[in-house]
Amino acid sequence: MTVLVLSFMFPNDRDSSSGIFVLEQIKALRKAGVTVLVVSPTPWAPRLLKFLPSVRKYAGARPHLVVDGFIIDRPRVPTLPKNLGFAWSGVLFYLSCRRLLAKKMRQTKIDLIHAHGILPDGFAAVLLGREFHMPVVCTAHGSDVNVY
Repeated sequence: MTVLVLSFMFPNDRDSSSGIFVLEQIKALRKAGVTVLVVSPTPWAPRLLKFLPSVRKYAGARPHLVVDGFIIDRPRVPTLPKNLGFAWSGVLFYLSCRRLLAKKMRQTKIDLIHAHGILPDGFAAVLLGREFHMPVVCTAHGSDVNVY
């Protein structure tokens, strides 16, 4: 079985503890014999906003990382500072991931999309699942229900 994990919360070169729980889960899946592909959408903002710390944080983000033997694909997602336009983030995640998912599906059969978070990852995963005719599982975390 091959599972594509979609989560913007994932350890990276700028924040090694971000989404560590997702990494631990996929390590357990790998140990159980599941092939796991990871897509971790990463914010992108225009250079003219580089003076903002939240923009500068992701300015040099690499498009691919290797974390504990997993290749992490990090498509860039247009994002405004301070969560402006957050309601559209699921659509933007979907648009930023669809070409990458189509490419991955040409290379391997993906059986399931597992999104961490209802918004934006879960919303994007449902759109991707509909387009590519795949089942989707969304894990809701505390802020998904209590904040968003």
